[in-house]
Amino acid sequence: MIAYIKQQGSVVGREGRTLVVRKEDFKQTIFTHRLKQLVLMGGVMLTAPAVNLLCREGIDTVFLTRNGNFKGRLEGLEQKNVFLHRRQFESLNQPTFVLECARSFVLGKLHNMITFIARLKRRYKQRSPELMVGVVQNIRRLAEQARKCEDLNELRGYEGRGTRLFFEGYRNGFSGQLNFVKRVRRPPTDPVNSVLSLLYTMLFNRVHAALRLAGLDPRIGYLHSLDYGRYSLALDLMEEFRSLVVETGTLSLFNLKILDEHDFFFEEASQPAPDDPTCPGINDDPLGGFYENPDDGFFTAPEQRVEEQPGADIEPQGKRPCRLKPDSLKRVLESFEDKVKAEFIHPATGRRLSYDDAMKFQARHLRAVLEGEQARYMPLQLK
Repeated sequence: MIAYIKQQGSVVGREGRTLVVRKEDFKQTIFTHRLKQLVLMGGVMLTAPAVNLLCREGIDTVFLTRNGNFKGRLEGLEQKNVFLHRRQFESLNQPTFVLECARSFVLGKLHNMITFIARLKRRYKQRSPELMVGVVQNIRRLAEQARKCEDLNELRGYEGRGTRLFFEGYRNGFSGQLNFVKRVRRPPTDPVNSVLSLLYTMLFNRVHAALRLAGLDPRIGYLHSLDYGRYSLALDLMEEFRSLVVETGTLSLFNLKILDEHDFFFEEASQPAPDDPTCPGINDDPLGGFYENPDDGFFTAPEQRVEEQPGADIEPQGKRPCRLKPDSLKRVLESFEDKVKAEFIHPATGRRLSYDDAMKFQARHLRAVLEGEQARYMPLQLK
């Protein structure tokens, strides 16, 4: 079970071996033996006893902003299999292995994008069929080039071009006018981008949890370059699931009228407070004017300077972020849970698996490749 706590001002506490969510007269009990992941959104408090219980039970706890942006996570004990982690680090020194893993992630993503656009073309024959055919053909060409290329940066370029082509066709799948032209991340400027950003965050958390469950370090990736604080392997494994879970789910949310433009609002751009000419400044007080008497013999301190640092989370000027309303957010989260629980015939096993189970299967498969039990990583590719 995945529990989302999004009621602002809620407090998550502990009673015995259970978690209790409280706000005023509201109370809800969460049994930890059924809990796989706890997601706290916005102003939700977590008591110290609850933290202790979550760590002891090894329950992945994710902190998001109210709008679904990732903030951090609370995890239990570190993975104990240091030998597996050593294999991961050592694999980075094998250029052929790195390239082949990265190639598998790219080909999995490109294949699933082709399948999705081809389905859109068949379903909506009246919507730019020539464009859809062109998108499919161009992504197929990129996939063929990706199979042959021997340079990692070139491979990343094919993935980026394929993604841009995909969204050219993807935007024609929506039945309403939603002002969706291209993928915009920071900030999302239309309803479609707002939902995509939220669901990508949800997918990332699922993939991260699957990797941890498999005993892998989510930071040691191949397609996504290593960077300070980046969960590169989680981003790698996400690629083959983007079209299968997020992009199909987003399209369904709007085309089935689960969401429409009334479920969103635009944040007003923050404006600096106007200067008040009647309010005195701190330097108007002559008592503080020591700098005007540098030679009085009392102070010889050197000049002090503070360098202004740009904030990493400042949104670009001139863009109004598009956000989901709180009631609509609940529908999106419920729909995402329904989506990851949907079952299909997994091509590698021949058994029915949910997308959630498939993420765990792919993580275990990657571990088997790292440990030499299987020859190469095979991405999930659906027809």
